[in-house]
Parts: sequence; structure tokens; C-alpha cells
Amino acid sequence: MARVDFIASDSLPAQTARIYEQYATSYGPFRNQVAVLAHVPPAVEHLMGLLLELKQQRNLSWRHVELAVVVTSKLNQCHYCVAHHTEPLKVEGLSPAAIDMLPGLHEELDEVDRLVVDYAVAVSRWSRRCAGISRRRRSSSLRCALRCADFSTALMTPCRSITSSRTRRRRRNEKR
Repeated sequence: MARVDFIASDSLPAQTARIYEQYATSYGPFRNQVAVLAHVPPAVEHLMGLLLELKQQRNLSWRHVELAVVVTSKLNQCHYCVAHHTEPLKVEGLSPAAIDMLPGLHEELDEVDRLVVDYAVAVSRWSRRCAGISRRRRSSSLRCALRCADFSTALMTPCRSITSSRTRRRRRNEKR
């Protein structure tokens, strides 16, 4: 039994219900997630709406979005997210062996994939130091490498938002 009651889309305002159903049917296997977030209709409108819009725009390869989500979810030990985002990552062309190795680097990952993995790791571990390199310097060199791979700030921001919000949620839950 769920700890939080699910809200059906037909109990929401029309615009929110449309986003709810679009997210539940076209984004991935997340009907239960949107049914819980529907307790706060603006969350459905803004969070799910943002994700749907980003997917529709395809400014950022969906492979890279799913790669960032799976890496972050593995680092945060969120088995729910890993389970739900593994299938979409397979659809985007990664083998189960490559996904299992994440955040380790598998030979299937191209140069940009590796940068996305490194960026997701850096954002997820933002408060830590890595091999004596300061967070700012490490982050700056990753941003520079991503820009060289044609990732603008507008493309990196959604990736950073997704990974950092998942990490903040995990840390908040650990404190409870």
C-alpha cells in the first residue's frame, strides 16, 4: 500500500489533468509519480511540464538526459529511479552491461557520453573534493569540455537541475 494516496487526473483542473495524462502516457513508466505529485497541482504543471517540454524540444539528446538521471540515481542509491530509467536508456542505445557499469565508463560510451557521466558525478558530489582539485576548478573544466562538445549553458542547465534536485532530495531524506 502506498504511503501517499494517488490523485486521479480527473480530479484536477483541465490544464493540469492534460499535463498529468501526457506525462503518464508518453514520458515513461511514471504514472505513480505524477499521481503523488498531483497533491500539489503546480508541481505537475511546472515539473512534469518542464520535463515534457525538454523532451519535445530535443535540444539535449534524450540519451544524455537519461544517462545523467541513471548516473545520479545510482550515486544516490535510488533503486526506484534506476529501475525506471534503465529501460529508456536501453532504448537510447546503451546495453545492459554498459548501464550496469555506470557511473564507471564502459567502452560503449562515446566522448560526449563520458563528459555527461563526469558532469553528473561532479554535480551529485558537489560538496566534496576530488583528487585535490577544487569543486570550482573541476566544475569549470567539465563545463569547458561540455561546451567544446557543443553543450551550451542552456543545455547544461537542465542536466544540472535534474541531477542536483535528485541529490538534494536524497540528502533531505537521509536527515529524516
